[in-house]
Amino acid sequence: MDDRIVAVRAEEVLPPLGLREKDGKWEETSAKARRKLVEEAREAWRKEHGEPADGKPGPFPWRNVVSARRQGIGVPQVVVVTFEDGTEERLDWPAAERWGRWELVRPVKVRSAQLDADRKIFLDLDKLDDGRTREARSGPATRMALSVGGWMQFLLAVLESL
Repeated sequence: MDDRIVAVRAEEVLPPLGLREKDGKWEETSAKARRKLVEEAREAWRKEHGEPADGKPGPFPWRNVVSARRQGIGVPQVVVVTFEDGTEERLDWPAAERWGRWELVRPVKVRSAQLDADRKIFLDLDKLDDGRTREARSGPATRMALSVGGWMQFLLAVLESL
């Protein structure tokens, strides 16, 4: 079996374009009108709460999307989704589903998603793809490159000594 987190995304939920009802009348919201509404809402938020920071709610909620894929046999999994404010949500992923996609609308962005966070399932072929962050991190790739480079230097030193 090989289950993996495919994507972790967050996008701000802005007022929709198109027709909307305002004071009993229908009016059309164009892109220009929406920009104005968004700027007004952000300015009102700044006056009341100050500048929004990472991990703190802003004037608009976030649509967080987590996608997962399953290859091989199905085993029920739990997806642990962590948000910027430190809260976590556990989502059940039934064994019969090959794909999982969850949309979570929250006041803050998603930080990461992790399959089998309790490390109870040992049948997974590759545990490295069981977690994903919203923003790419260079730490694991750097560590792997340095490790490979160290082994290469060791092998070349052994060959040189022969």
